[in-house]
Amino acid sequence: MTDIPSRDQIKPGTKVGIETKKDQGTGKISIGIVKNILTKNSVHPHGIKVELEDGQVGRVKELFLGTGKIIKKESRENDGEFTTITSETKGPGDLDYEVNATVIIDPENTAKELDNTSIPKHENEHTEFKATFQYDLKEEQFRLNGDIKAADGRKNDSKNNISKIKKEIAIAIAAFANKTGGRLFIGVDDDSSVLGLDGDLKKCENSIETFERSVSEYLKRMLKNNAFVSGLQFQFGSNDDKSYLIIHVPPATKAIWINIDENNQEFYVRMQNNSQKFSPEDMLRYCNERFPN
Repeated sequence: MTDIPSRDQIKPGTKVGIETKKDQGTGKISIGIVKNILTKNSVHPHGIKVELEDGQVGRVKELFLGTGKIIKKESRENDGEFTTITSETKGPGDLDYEVNATVIIDPENTAKELDNTSIPKHENEHTEFKATFQYDLKEEQFRLNGDIKAADGRKNDSKNNISKIKKEIAIAIAAFANKTGGRLFIGVDDDSSVLGLDGDLKKCENSIETFERSVSEYLKRMLKNNAFVSGLQFQFGSNDDKSYLIIHVPPATKAIWINIDENNQEFYVRMQNNSQKFSPEDMLRYCNERFPN
């Protein structure tokens, strides 16, 4: 049971969270600014339908304060009685987000802490951009520039190059987890421009589901912590018909390692806009404070 905003609470320019038709039943909320109100009635059981400034259409589920904080109401049943709970929060790095960015909170404190597809203007302590997951853009660029020798060299060493590209994904996630959590954008360049996932999807039969599964299975192998990986939230966004993947990373309750092989582990922590590798001595000191139990 949920308190759905009424029409008189919504005006053009209002910041809202909507459920689009494609996301019905998934719990995903898209954030934006109202451009047009499409429902004439004062109330609707599933929410007032609106069009956002970015063109998305859906039913309003939540309203936001002008400060960027979210107001989220929900009702819980307890022995036949419903209690309405109102929560509000401000997410990490919120001041660096673009105008329609925000953070969705989960009163149950599950891994679905964040729900936002807006791309920040730059990387920071809670945001990292990666161009691809397993596609070698450098080889592609060499071929486009006519440097066939260099491109063929990359191709001949593709196994090693792709291994390095994929490892950067695991490093970023482990570093976020060992600090306070964050968001990893795949398909986005260092300058926050969207490159898209075409190369990665080609390696996954052009299937979003196969791509998402490939990322998840790789992280299980590298982190060797299935419980943690299962708590990651995968979300897809798009910009100018180019899609990108956001992995929402919650803070870990136990240290997360990069497992190079059976006898070799690496430990990373997010510091400013970098994933910093710790020495064994620094790791011990850090874990004693960060994970005392």
